[in-house]
Amino acid sequence: MRSTLSRTLSAMLVITILAGVAAYSAGDATDPVLSLSYITGTFVPQVVEEAQSAAEDAVADKLAQAFDPVVEEIDDRIGDAVLPEVLSDELVAAAQLALAEDGWYRTTVQNVRLTLSAGQRIRFRSGTEFTVVSGGAVLDGSRAAEFVQMTSGGGAYVGLSAAQNSTYLLADDRIAGLYTANGCDIIVRGYFQIIPAYKVKHTDTADLLAAMDLFRGTGNGYSLERQATRLEAIIMFLRLIGEEEAALAYTGSHPFTDVPYWADGVADKYIAYAYSKGYTNGVSATRSGASDPVTAEQYMTFVLRALGYSSETDFDWTDALSAAVGFGVLTAAERDSFLRRGFYRDGVAYVSWRALFAQMPQHGMILLDKLVADGVITAEQAEQAAAAKPSLIE
Repeated sequence: MRSTLSRTLSAMLVITILAGVAAYSAGDATDPVLSLSYITGTFVPQVVEEAQSAAEDAVADKLAQAFDPVVEEIDDRIGDAVLPEVLSDELVAAAQLALAEDGWYRTTVQNVRLTLSAGQRIRFRSGTEFTVVSGGAVLDGSRAAEFVQMTSGGGAYVGLSAAQNSTYLLADDRIAGLYTANGCDIIVRGYFQIIPAYKVKHTDTADLLAAMDLFRGTGNGYSLERQATRLEAIIMFLRLIGEEEAALAYTGSHPFTDVPYWADGVADKYIAYAYSKGYTNGVSATRSGASDPVTAEQYMTFVLRALGYSSETDFDWTDALSAAVGFGVLTAAERDSFLRRGFYRDGVAYVSWRALFAQMPQHGMILLDKLVADGVITAEQAEQAAAAKPSLIE
């Protein structure tokens, strides 16, 4: 049985997440934004009662588990303080993410207006309609997700910028929605989750990979907090298959005009070698897309190829994360977390680490042992890696 404090905190967190993270309401046709007086005078009291009565349910349990480490600290601070002073933005964001990953959505049957801050994401369920009314956002999530642009009647897909004042509908239940780099206002009707800006989780994993020279920094440390590029994904792929040295020794050319120049043309060597081997064909006849962000599906496609699977016969690259779950490379929770939170260099490190311990069906061994056999890493490095237990996605 959880303590009275835990139940109270759970209720408070539910209230804060529902009422304080992003103000929203039914409103009306001319002004869908809810007034603060309604939130504090009507909405919050209702939620207080509901949250207190539901303090023993699964949502409250989930929140209590997420915040056990800080319960004592919060207890010392509660006193007569008002809710915003008790719960920091960081705690609220963590609680919000815990609820989202537990499958919890907010619901509205009428249009509501939401403000997303820079770096935030929003996820929808099938049938939800949404419109970007100011700022910018990109359709984001599972590459296989189906969107309908209701204003024009056409389709839309992940990776496209959402046109302002055009209404979209998510047409299936794959994890998908919007990502905003600089903030935006949107109108929503249906089911939604607001996902806080990403926080790095896997520095320890990056350290372990770096010790094997499989993961390197960018001049600003590991830069785990930013999205990885297609070029970085190709480089990691070449390391995982033990062909980085061959790439660096390659003297051939490539047809692309957008490869960034650094380290005396090393980037061109990676791209030229990968192009010559058929590992990448670019995004057009003259563009490699080297500086474009790489999606979780795109990077997982590289990883599955490194393990010996074929994107032509064994899996569909647009749903490579689900294929990875079927092959035992990721868990379903890990797949969903990448789709919900977005994919960063932090994720590249984590996925690469998981791949090292995945079975290679054609070789009868795990990738880590194959790298030892190929002389890419030493047996001692492999033993040290196998003995370590870096953090997993929570």
